Formats: sequence, structure tokens, C-alpha cells
Amino acid sequence: MQTDFFIKPASKKEQLLEWIRLKKEVKSHELIAWGLQNHYIRADRTARDLAQAGLIERIPKEEKAYKFCNCKEDVWRYKKI
Repeated sequence: MQTDFFIKPASKKEQLLEWIRLKKEVKSHELIAWGLQNHYIRADRTARDLAQAGLIERIPKEEKAYKFCNCKEDVWRYKKI
């Protein structure tokens, strides 16, 4: 197996965005667990930064109550562009 040394490895921010895209909807505790598994303690803060940039969005309270009962934590969704 050959390794391509010219491909730049993805940053933790890009890895987090890809993981959220694959999972579709992610709760805050799942973000923190992902961060612990990947040695990235800023996962929750990075999710807020991605939301501010418009790449992901926080699910509104009404929809969150409908899908996840009365969940108190934030739920993030990949924003289709």
C-alpha cells in the first residue's frame, strides 16, 4: 500500500463537519464524545463556530420536542447548501 504524501490531512474542524454530515443530526453529548475519542476538546465550540458560519444549524425547540421528546441539550443538523 502506497501513501500519498502530497495530500494534506483533514483538520479536526473538517473531520467534525464530515462526521456531522454523515450522522445527519447530532446531540451535544455525542459531539463531546466524538471530541474525546479524537483528542479534540473544542468539538462543542467548533460546532457553534460552524453554525455561525452557516454550515450547520441548531434544531429549533419545537422540532426538537417533536423528534426527541423534551430534550434539554442542543441538537445540530448539517445544513444542505
